[in-house]
Amino acid sequence: SRITARNRDRSFFRPWGVLGGKAAGLSDMVVNPGTDRERRLGNVDTAVLQPGDVLEIRSAGGGGRGDPFQREPWRVAEDVRRGYLSRAAAESDYGVVIRGGEVDEHATERLRARHKPAAGHFHFGPERDSYEAQWTPAAYDRLHALLDALPIHWRFFAKTEIFRRMKGRSGPKGVQAAFEVVCERFPELPRPGPVREAAE
Repeated sequence: SRITARNRDRSFFRPWGVLGGKAAGLSDMVVNPGTDRERRLGNVDTAVLQPGDVLEIRSAGGGGRGDPFQREPWRVAEDVRRGYLSRAAAESDYGVVIRGGEVDEHATERLRARHKPAAGHFHFGPERDSYEAQWTPAAYDRLHALLDALPIHWRFFAKTEIFRRMKGRSGPKGVQAAFEVVCERFPELPRPGPVREAAE
């Protein structure tokens, strides 16, 4: 069977959290989850399944609004009772300690006292943070300078190949190194003249 799964957003970057709220999860598609035949499909337009396969589609959900450690403990306990949260998540994400199905007020107070609110207006999640550490403004300046120096019909191809070869690289020097690898792999690609150095 072939399953269509187009327009499934947020498989690379999480929905943002705001005002102290955390970013949500990532969307995903998993074939035969929890088995030795498990396959994570990531962001695909179609999925090909065999008889007996199980397909799990995970939505990213929405990012949080407001510091979760400010949520009323009794509401968190109610979420745990309803199965929306695990006890472990209640402690780690909301700072609420639940014992015997009830809020342990003293333990909750001690745990929340150690909490440091998130800095900044938005919380983007680790994937976005990692991406921005790799693709700094100076890295984009270098990319644009390299592409501008190429004939227009080469630019999309060169950009795609540079992105593919940025693993383990970052900043303008990483972009330049990736471009050099692309030029070696595709000698027909015109090599531009010297490109102005961009600050790290």
